[in-house]
Amino acid sequence: MKKIVMLIDLGNEYDANEGILMDDGKHGVFHEANKLCMVRVSKTEDPDVYRQNGGSMIIGDFEGTDFAPAVAGFVARMKRKSAFDFFTETIVPASEDIQFNLIASK
Repeated sequence: MKKIVMLIDLGNEYDANEGILMDDGKHGVFHEANKLCMVRVSKTEDPDVYRQNGGSMIIGDFEGTDFAPAVAGFVARMKRKSAFDFFTETIVPASEDIQFNLIASK
């Protein structure tokens, strides 16, 4: 993981936030209003600046300034979980309705 500047899409402009580039180089996490948010990112001309190129997902609450250890812990936990465990332990118990298209149609 690497510290980066993330340009977060506000609709008609971008807001620069400190972020963490995740291992795959396609996703990053930034801290906003005591929440950690994960977004898909793309490279810019600057190797330390990435631009949001998709929606965001709140992955958890966080207070403080050094969120790198929390992100590292999140990545480690997610890598150890099966997709089924993630759904049954995290998604299904959520209080909000979430829609996926996970059933392949032929």
